[in-house]
Amino acid sequence: MQVQPNFEFLFARYYKRLFYTALNITKNAHTAEDVVQETYLKAFLKSDSIHDEEKLGAWLSAIAARTAIDFIRKEARGRGVSLEAIAQHNELFALESDHNVEQEVALSLFKEDIGQEIKALKPEHQAIFLLKVNSGLKEDEIAKQLDLKPSTVKTRLYRTRKHLKAVLSERYSA
Repeated sequence: MQVQPNFEFLFARYYKRLFYTALNITKNAHTAEDVVQETYLKAFLKSDSIHDEEKLGAWLSAIAARTAIDFIRKEARGRGVSLEAIAQHNELFALESDHNVEQEVALSLFKEDIGQEIKALKPEHQAIFLLKVNSGLKEDEIAKQLDLKPSTVKTRLYRTRKHLKAVLSERYSA
């Protein structure tokens, strides 16, 4: 059964939540207001897909988080950002003791983006990168395990990091 939302009620009930979700991601009040407006527009256009009124707040928060990230991506085009800055920003989410739904949604979207980029790597680059990052192996150990030269492993790691940095720099700003 579809729910037909009353958008005046939605605006009044969820505005602060969506605003702070957007503000937490964009770090700019004016941009956060734009994100909230865009969120309500998207929600209005997709209102026929609302099936469960209890999940409405989470649905709107997810739209707000994705919209805020899209705003950041648009701003970040043309500006570079380091993987370290992204990771540091990511760690700030994890370190805050007062986790809320909005932060968890943003963190989840960020992790999802990184996971998709890793899956899109060439298999030979993906294997080396995952052995380094997940297993914590040294280049020499990876080379032995995959029957490669250590210099090949180092080169592929460098290229993989460079690629991930470039792709993620387009999407996120510090």
